[in-house]
Amino acid sequence: MREFFHGWRRKAGVVTFVMVCVGVALLPRFLDPFDDASFNRSDWMSSTPEQRAKMARDVITKHIRRGATLEEIVALLGEPEETHNVRARGSRVDQYGNRLHGAKTYAYYLGSWSSYGLDDAHLYVHFDTDDRVLSAEVAGG
Repeated sequence: MREFFHGWRRKAGVVTFVMVCVGVALLPRFLDPFDDASFNRSDWMSSTPEQRAKMARDVITKHIRRGATLEEIVALLGEPEETHNVRARGSRVDQYGNRLHGAKTYAYYLGSWSSYGLDDAHLYVHFDTDDRVLSAEVAGG
């Protein structure tokens, strides 16, 4: 009987450890303020930056596709608040030290998220020299 309980405690310990590891791995996703809502273009266009922030991860993963044109992105998200032209600036980093990929980056302001380490958060859409999407990300500093 003693061996049964010893084996059971050991298995319970392993299961508990696995559950804690999974919980720790998933915690950032549940706490991510940029992944709280599905993207909706009309909501995006009429929302405050903080409300748009909730749609950022969804728009990146489901709506901004690699190779999309600059015009398609403007039709989807509107005109950006900032444009970083790497050639004109001569720098491949923004004012926060984030790497700017490609030839041009459109920045859509997502508000201030100081509690998450971003005083100013942006949705960055990076374009190549042909004005086609290379990648998109949430960044800031």
